[in-house]
Amino acid sequence: DVQQLDGHPGGEVVLKANWTIDDPAADRTLLVGKYERRLAVPDESVDALVAVYSRAVVELGQELAERIHGLATGGPGED
Repeated sequence: DVQQLDGHPGGEVVLKANWTIDDPAADRTLLVGKYERRLAVPDESVDALVAVYSRAVVELGQELAERIHGLATGGPGED
């Protein structure tokens, strides 16, 4: 659930999200967490802004993938 995703050229991009990993087969929640990331936009161009938006979303996906992998392997899944 993305709470905030905004930014401006030459400034920063902010991504805040609440996330939940559920096991629908067992009808239960496995993990719940929050994600917040602020990334600098290196210049005033729209291309730079879009690239940083993309990076922020990719990093959120990587975070969730690591949590899911941790659950699957019995490794660290929670904070």
